[in-house]
Amino acid sequence: MNQWGRIIEPVSKEMELASYGNSLRLTLDSEIQYFAETALARRIEELKAVGGALVAMNPRTGDVLAMASYPSFTPDDPGTRQPEAMQNRAVEHVVEPGSVMKIFTYATALENRLVAPQEIIDCEGGPYCFREGRSQRVVTDFHPMGVVTALEAFADSSNIAAVKVGLRIDPAAFHAKIRELRLTENAGLRLPGEAMGHLTDRDQWSFLTRTSVPFGYELSVNAVQMAACVGAIANGGEKMAPRLAQEIIAPTGETVESFEPQSQGRVFSPETCRTMVQMMEAVVAEGTGKDAAVEGYRVAGKTGTTRKPSKEGEDRKYIGSFVGFLPASDPQLVVYCWIDEPSPANDDYTGGRAAAPVFRQVAEQAVRILGIPPDKPGEAPAAPAAAPEDIAMEGDPGDSVVEQAKEKESEARPDEIAETRADTKADRAEGGMPDLTGMSMREARSALDAFRRAPDGVELKVSFYGKGCVFDQNPPPHAAVQTGEECSIYFAPREQGDEEESPDQDSSVAAAAALH
Repeated sequence: MNQWGRIIEPVSKEMELASYGNSLRLTLDSEIQYFAETALARRIEELKAVGGALVAMNPRTGDVLAMASYPSFTPDDPGTRQPEAMQNRAVEHVVEPGSVMKIFTYATALENRLVAPQEIIDCEGGPYCFREGRSQRVVTDFHPMGVVTALEAFADSSNIAAVKVGLRIDPAAFHAKIRELRLTENAGLRLPGEAMGHLTDRDQWSFLTRTSVPFGYELSVNAVQMAACVGAIANGGEKMAPRLAQEIIAPTGETVESFEPQSQGRVFSPETCRTMVQMMEAVVAEGTGKDAAVEGYRVAGKTGTTRKPSKEGEDRKYIGSFVGFLPASDPQLVVYCWIDEPSPANDDYTGGRAAAPVFRQVAEQAVRILGIPPDKPGEAPAAPAAAPEDIAMEGDPGDSVVEQAKEKESEARPDEIAETRADTKADRAEGGMPDLTGMSMREARSALDAFRRAPDGVELKVSFYGKGCVFDQNPPPHAAVQTGEECSIYFAPREQGDEEESPDQDSSVAAAAALH
């Protein structure tokens, strides 16, 4: 076959299919990925921050639905491939989690019956000096608190209360629980450069370690593993291994290898998790995470504000983070986000101000995309913006992601004509599988979506191969199909002079570009 898709010598169908190689189907949802990248980039630029990462996950399966990192780059534009952009911060970077770690401090204490939500704790009303022998450590709260319940201390993120609770836990038991969670291990996604976090060996835990770990210092984690561990709380205590690859598919549409969800065991009891969900709901309803609230949904979450090490005389720098899940009554989505060195203006460096709004923006779109119903009786979520067709944002390579997004929103959707043409052709089908011959990838996808939405439509497992226009499909046009049936669409380049279309990320085949 030449560059214009013309056969120049007879070849068998088997030889032609073999030229495509196998494809990898990922767990990523292209629409959620788009909104994750856009929301993260917009917030980082608003705060003039250094960078950040975001992971969205299904807590029931461990499936990674979105993985965003910023700054980022455009794969086909060499000018955007700057060193700071060529990193996947969600797996290549580890950070001290700050107050997000309090989730596991309180959960471990609850599991060992060392604390109760309504127990009274004295937060000392200001800086407090912990002492043990000759060792001492001063801990300060961002919002000074007095005598309150453990629930209130958690909701308003008291560091002093977290240390008091943490010191009740036997150091060996606390260290073992963190190991059991695999909190500081790499995520096991087999991506290049996956980083493992740090946890001091148990026999080296000092008084400083014991007063640091409870509120998220002296250990580091990557974003995927943090999302998976919080997912265990959402999943009633069972931790699922993070999963990015679903299956390997042959050019014929056959599954070569599939990767099923894997449980990593029960790390907390269902009772502990129910209590933690209630405490995390208080963070969003009454505490430091109010900006993460999603209309119509009960949200459970935790803010984190980590002070980065700095030299004497340097301005203080922070990492603002937020992790949450919803709906709290039946958790189906976990989102963890951190933003590095957000602006200190107006306290925008805190997790509740910097990262919680990103959670809200991504969750608002994800619940629509995933079809997750509200769990607040009598309340319906606000209608979110329609999902765009393309993940990649067009524009001058020199424009920021935010500027490009604004330009895209202000213009008419360029694919409306293509969708109309594809839908019309699908409407003319004589029954069964629609005829996709000659369509572009975008038109073929729209036609298949129209077929699925039809009264007698069915869900198909669709794989796209090649690029250009459809020259073959299996099942063939008008063939009867059943729900779950494999559907393979083959593309060949257009005639010379025609503009070629980039492969569509929405098929989830070879979607690695979404991971940069």
